[in-house]
Formats: sequence, C-alpha cells, structure tokens
Amino acid sequence: MVNFKTFQFSCELIGGYRCNIDLDDCKSLDDILQMSVSLLKSFLLTNNLYFLLEKVESFKYHIHDLFEDILNKETPSDNIHGYICNHCEH
Repeated sequence: MVNFKTFQFSCELIGGYRCNIDLDDCKSLDDILQMSVSLLKSFLLTNNLYFLLEKVESFKYHIHDLFEDILNKETPSDNIHGYICNHCEH
C-alpha cells in the first residue's frame, strides 16, 4: 500500500519545493530527509541548476515534527504534511 505524504522545503533558496514521499519506505525522519533531499538534488541536476545544487549540498536539514505525528497526520488543508527546514538551530 502506498502512503504518500507531501513535504515542502522551507529555506531561502529553494523554499516552496515540494515532494511526495512514500512513508511505507521510511522508518524515521532521517529517511524522509534523505529521500526528500535526493529528489531535490535530482531535480536541480536535471535542470542544470548547478549553483543551487552546490548550495543545497552544504545545508543541514531537519523536520520539526515527530515521525509518529507525521504518520498519523490527516491530510491538512494546505496538503503539506511536514516542512523541511535549514534556517534554524534544531
């Protein structure tokens, strides 16, 4: 069964980029981050956005929500199940 959830990056350079992650393939927030960043990097590479790719590779990302909360979250009105952040100390 597919359990897609939508995540949106929240940062100065790529804020607003959204990706769908199948939570059936994830066991932790780190799994979500790894898949999300991988999709972002692939998008940037495919579109020859090398400067942004270089910047993205230097960022440290985190998600403020707990993994269990994301799993149980009903579809929110904005269709975002979690925000991926790099602009604050976590």
